[in-house]
Amino acid sequence: MNRKSSKTDAIETVRRELRLSFTLTLTCLLIVFHNAPSTARAAWWDYTTLATDQIGTHASLRFNAAGHAVLACRDDLNRDLLIWHDADDDLTTDAGEWSLIDSNGNVGQYASLAFVGGNAIVAYYDSDQADLKLWHDTDGDYAHDAGEIAVIDSAGTVGRYAALAVTPSGQAAVAYYVDGSADLKLWYDANADFAASADELRIIQASGSIGQYAAIAVDSAGIATVTFYDLGGGNLLCWHDADGDFAHDDGEIKTVDSAGNVGRHGSLGLTAAGLAVAAYYDDDNRNLKIWYDADGDFGGDAGELRTIESAGDVGQYTGLAFDSLGRVLVSYRDAGSGDTRLWFDSNADFAAPAVGERTAVTDGQNGGFFTEVAVHAASGRIIVAWYDSVEQALTLAGTLYGDVNLDGVVDATDRSVFLDTLLFPDNAAPQVTAAADLSWDGQTDGDDTQKILDLIMGGG
Repeated sequence: MNRKSSKTDAIETVRRELRLSFTLTLTCLLIVFHNAPSTARAAWWDYTTLATDQIGTHASLRFNAAGHAVLACRDDLNRDLLIWHDADDDLTTDAGEWSLIDSNGNVGQYASLAFVGGNAIVAYYDSDQADLKLWHDTDGDYAHDAGEIAVIDSAGTVGRYAALAVTPSGQAAVAYYVDGSADLKLWYDANADFAASADELRIIQASGSIGQYAAIAVDSAGIATVTFYDLGGGNLLCWHDADGDFAHDDGEIKTVDSAGNVGRHGSLGLTAAGLAVAAYYDDDNRNLKIWYDADGDFGGDAGELRTIESAGDVGQYTGLAFDSLGRVLVSYRDAGSGDTRLWFDSNADFAAPAVGERTAVTDGQNGGFFTEVAVHAASGRIIVAWYDSVEQALTLAGTLYGDVNLDGVVDATDRSVFLDTLLFPDNAAPQVTAAADLSWDGQTDGDDTQKILDLIMGGG
């Protein structure tokens, strides 16, 4: 008999017994507290008004390397570009967290945010000058300093529908629309100086009327992919820079979807394997659709185009993100109800939603404009931002931990659902899983049990 194998088996048996004992202990704790009084807390979506007075259009939301939420947006009233940096990670507005970045004329439309070396960069449109501009936060203080803003392109009317991404080696790439000639154009910052030279500006496609609703992503090898709308044909198109030269070559542009008038309000991301996922609006049917490039050829094939929601008029102003497990989330507007909605692909099949995968973030609050979604890499916390057209305010919603039965409060009724999630985590809906992970470690375990008991008893 192999003594080493026997010893290993014995250790594993002890581990299983300890896990079983631990689970039984947790179960007993939950049962003991089953009839205890509770203190109710706020809803699973925890809402914050970040700004009022027409601040919040053209929003772009990301988490920085430190795990703090950062949002660039436009102040419509003053026609400025602003940035919010959640320095204390409480998802609320505190003194000093908002900064005015650019107030020189009518600026800030089509803001697109990314990070280079931990510092923020924002591409945006200057409507007065009809230019594409870039702010690079050189010193990382989330405030405008002299010399940080550059005009990237001023040849004609350029810069609407700006979409920004960064290569692994730190070069910025911006896809944008050229009015007049109706072209898709790209700036690739080859020398990483955050300023444009003539050879860094490239026309990607000049035939037809194309380039609106551009979205860009760059993979781990530094290869760019851009989806965009063909206004003339009403199609969703994709340019994949196969040879990595950040210039258009024959065969690199393909049609993704041509079934009716499709492709506006697009957003784009790449899976860990480099496969494209795009969310967009179907104007003819008023549906939210996605394209999942399952075969990696960067063209739309049979079975790769999926309708995610078709009830009512849904799918404008999409935002897209992935969680740490590679599952896609899409925020979007329900124009009929005025809701901001979210689709979370919990089973990672990139297909029509299973039960519980779609949820209303708001309830008829005139939301859904300029939606953005982001996921905290370490904790899995989901945050959604949008502009409320009636209140003229920027609103943020984050998951509230502990409300595992999703009834809007944390109280005694959450205990049984939490216990089910603890014992059978694979059966839990994504909203439940997120709400149960109070310790922000990506799993439901004993650390979460004490925290939910503290919340229920009013000690949280």
